[in-house]
Amino acid sequence: CEHGRVRSRCKECGGSSICEHGRVRSVCKGCGGSSICEHGRERSRCKGCGGSSICEHGRVRSQCKEC
Repeated sequence: CEHGRVRSRCKECGGSSICEHGRVRSVCKGCGGSSICEHGRERSRCKGCGGSSICEHGRVRSQCKEC
């Protein structure tokens, strides 16, 4: 868009991916977004759900010193 963002994720443009709380709909806890798991966390970063961003050491992969 004219603000240098993806139009659907731009608050100023009224993007379709922005919820009533002003967040990206899929990761909004208030809206129960599709990327939020039953534990109230972002699904990919949830240890209980076996998220894809969790390494074999049980940490967020990008922040694991052993990985």
